[in-house]
Order: sequence, then C-alpha cells, then structure tokens
Amino acid sequence: MRLAIRGLSFSLARRPGAFRSASSQSGRTGLVAMKCGMLPGWDEHGRRMPLTVLQVEDATVVQVRTPETDGYSAVQVGVGAVKPSRAKASLRGHCSKAGVEPKRKLVEFRVSEENLLEPGTPLEVDHFKPGQYVDIAGTRYVRGGQGQSEDTWNVGRVVVNAFALSYLYISLQKQF
Repeated sequence: MRLAIRGLSFSLARRPGAFRSASSQSGRTGLVAMKCGMLPGWDEHGRRMPLTVLQVEDATVVQVRTPETDGYSAVQVGVGAVKPSRAKASLRGHCSKAGVEPKRKLVEFRVSEENLLEPGTPLEVDHFKPGQYVDIAGTRYVRGGQGQSEDTWNVGRVVVNAFALSYLYISLQKQF
C-alpha cells in the first residue's frame, strides 16, 4: 500500500510491529490529514498500484507537554481554521497562548523529548521523509441508509391478501 501527499509518496509495508498503538512513544510528531480520493500509480515494473491522496491543511503546533509539567512529553497539533467569532472562548484563549488562530481540530501526539517542537511551529508534509514508515488511523463518515421501508425487497409488489401488507410493518419482516 502506498500513500501520496502532495507529490510525495510513502510506502506502507505490512511488517511485524509496523502498526503501534497511539499511546506508544514515537520519535516524531504526526499530522492530521483528510482523504481526498484515490489515484493510480505505477511501480518500476509497470504494475498498477492504488495511491491514497491526503490533504494537509494549516497544521500548527498549539501546545507542548513536557515531563516536568505534565509527566509525559507530547505535542498538540491544531488543524484547520475557524473564525474567531465562532470559536469558543476557551479555544480562543488556548490558541492565543501559542500565538495562532483558533483551530477546528486538536490532536495530541506523544513524542520523545528531543523531538519536542515550539508552539506556533507550522507543520508541512516535508516533515516526513520519502520511504518512511507511517501509521495511519482513520474514522469513517457514515452517511446512513434509506431507511428500513426502502431497504426491503418487497416494496411495491401486488397485494393479494392482508398478510401481503406486511411490508408496511417493519417489525414483522425483521423477525425472520
């Protein structure tokens, strides 16, 4: 599996221990991206492979957690811009300490102490090196279905007797 971000591509190999839990200590901070789509790509032998295209927008370090103050070392990254008038007062105050505008999403990445970044540092895709292994975690946006009465196969069939009206009563069909 390969991953492409704005012209850079990363190979994702399945290897033992490649996917760590989010709480494990990693060397560098991560990024938050949104999936834009899929593109075809070809390797050196001419074989086609799928590429996932991700968009990284306006990622900035908002807060730094140190072992002296918080007991662990982590970097809090904010992604996406929000109008200051529409952001909560607590979020405006939190982001103003770092000198950045309010962010839509805040995510915390645990890092080693030597890889801590300063608040206000912008993060770009150049943060990763080509060929570097990356862990990917995602959430799925569920759009819902058409409803139970639309999902049944017998909607609109010819009604012969009273039992044939059972397609109107979803509870009768879901018992089988």
